[in-house]
Amino acid sequence: MVAGEMPEGPAEDDTRQGIGLEEAKRALIESMRSGRALFLVCECEIDYHGRARSTLGRGERMLILKQDGTLIVHQKTGRNPVNWMPPKSRTQIKAKDGFLELVTTKHRQRERMEIKIHSVKTIDHFDLEDYETIELHGTERDFVNDLIRNPSLIEKGFRLSKNERVTVAGSIDISGVDSEGNPVVVEVKRSKATPHDAEQLKRYVETLSKKTEKRVRGILVAPSSSSKARRLLVRYGLELRRIHPLKLSRKRTQSDLNGFLTD
Repeated sequence: MVAGEMPEGPAEDDTRQGIGLEEAKRALIESMRSGRALFLVCECEIDYHGRARSTLGRGERMLILKQDGTLIVHQKTGRNPVNWMPPKSRTQIKAKDGFLELVTTKHRQRERMEIKIHSVKTIDHFDLEDYETIELHGTERDFVNDLIRNPSLIEKGFRLSKNERVTVAGSIDISGVDSEGNPVVVEVKRSKATPHDAEQLKRYVETLSKKTEKRVRGILVAPSSSSKARRLLVRYGLELRRIHPLKLSRKRTQSDLNGFLTD
């Protein structure tokens, strides 16, 4: 094909580049009537009221209208949408003088987003077949379960007694005894430990100390900790074990701390 020539036959791609408002309106109506997912790049301004009240001046954005009625508006940067409407929302398109108006409502119009579309760069609509649900790995519950399956990761000689013991201070993640028979309370965090976590562990230790004459030890397990959290742990006589939950999930058959535990 000679450079600059158009290929013969209709294009298989549904995407329309730089289309007029009237054509955009027809494409939007067709997409919404068919129940297909819609991807739209346009110059627009947005007025929303419902969960809060917000306005967004004129600019180019990406709009995604999903098959369940969810509407998401993205700006050119950032992972989170600048605004959105929940599933089962209802969207209508109206032609106005010089622009299109996309109106999405939910909860008997208590939640409403009005989008004024001034120009359209791209419209694409398609059917999505996806019946899977996401499976999360490395959650805090996974982290606790990995430690319960291999308590020696916490400390050599550590033996479980009862996990998730409920106290007046809250639910303890893991409890047990050390090699010398002293009670041990373990608080597990899958992300960076904070001063709040140190304070929580202190409350657990104080609660259980009232029920035994033995010294109750407290261990905070986390991949890392803030400097303030470390200072509080030292002040309260508590301990820190740095273990990364994702490394545990990849090494569930490993029986010791070699290579991924530092004190």
